[in-house]
Amino acid sequence: MKKAIIPIYLFVILFTFNSCETDLSEFGNMNGLFGVVIDHNTHEPIPNATVYINGEIQANAISDANGNYRFEALKGGNYLVSAEHENYISSFQEISLSLGGMERLDIPMEYKSMLSTHYLDFGTDLEEMEIVVTNLLDRTIDVKTEEDAHWMFASSSIFGLQPGESGVINVSVHRFIMNDDSETAPLIINIEKDFDFDVLESYVVDVHATR
Repeated sequence: MKKAIIPIYLFVILFTFNSCETDLSEFGNMNGLFGVVIDHNTHEPIPNATVYINGEIQANAISDANGNYRFEALKGGNYLVSAEHENYISSFQEISLSLGGMERLDIPMEYKSMLSTHYLDFGTDLEEMEIVVTNLLDRTIDVKTEEDAHWMFASSSIFGLQPGESGVINVSVHRFIMNDDSETAPLIINIEKDFDFDVLESYVVDVHATR
């Protein structure tokens, strides 16, 4: 009986060793991807963005409070990496992962603004410029402006802007009443509920003019 038991033990030990060796080999072919999701303009981290990878392996992760995301146990190969956030335009990048290492890929995203610009430079000769406002929401909105500088004037409002529609705010400057030769002042643009005073979003446009 003892002679019959020994070969069985040896078989079990060899089988277990071979199985572990196969698993370690497979693990050695794995690598990972990590990085930070950031605002393209401010370089501030974007939390709660969903990052997707599509290639040899498909997976997704949510960026943390500091914009960090991480994928582990990825196979080597080509991947399409994308990021989505409700306040940003979706971003897409391609990356090739080599075997056995962690690679970093930061993902910049453009803010999904309703305004065509956040900066107006009138220089020394322009008297009027336009800001195009596009309604990206799923409800009708009103657009209203606030300016502090006495030398800057903006059309005060756009009423009943439907989803997907665009309207224009005209901004003009009067250099002869400027206090200094060169001035910059903020123009506040508020997005409100239609026929309501509740502000949904608020934007700041920096307006610069030279006398």
